[in-house]
Amino acid sequence: MKLLQKKQQRTLGAIILIPLEDGFHTYGRILQGASYVFYDCRTKEDITDLNFIISSPVLFITAVYDNVIISGQWAKIGKLPLEEKFNILPPRFIQDAFHKDKFRIVYQDRTEKEVSIEECEGLERFMVWEGANIEKRLSDYYAGRKTQVVGEKINPDPMRNDSRKTIYSKKNLTLANRKMA
Repeated sequence: MKLLQKKQQRTLGAIILIPLEDGFHTYGRILQGASYVFYDCRTKEDITDLNFIISSPVLFITAVYDNVIISGQWAKIGKLPLEEKFNILPPRFIQDAFHKDKFRIVYQDRTEKEVSIEECEGLERFMVWEGANIEKRLSDYYAGRKTQVVGEKINPDPMRNDSRKTIYSKKNLTLANRKMA
């Protein structure tokens, strides 16, 4: 689908079209704060049934800079009221920049809890993504590639490269928000 890019406002509950490689696209939705949900419905055809889109499996929920909406890079194609399940967003993790073996989970209300590396498995890193990196992440997911953008590694011992553990993989890319489905 080739859309003309036009300026838009960020609208809670708006369904958006996200371009992918090879002429494919998928859909997402604007949530509260800087969060977006991304659905597993890659296609080359336009889907006009908004209920079909939002009933598709959730791949992940993460924060994205709003310039993708404001600039028109991701076009809004419609809007539906948000389901109650999106009132509470999934927790995300933070890895301490100076003590790589220390982790915290951050909840929607900004409370934090110190956790082990294992408790971060399947959670999104507490960060805001660029739209192009989300497009790459989604394209990589569908192509079965390990995404380099997501390849930010959790490294409990920065002196040993072999101790690096990647939180994300094709297998667990969708684990972060399975509770939302």
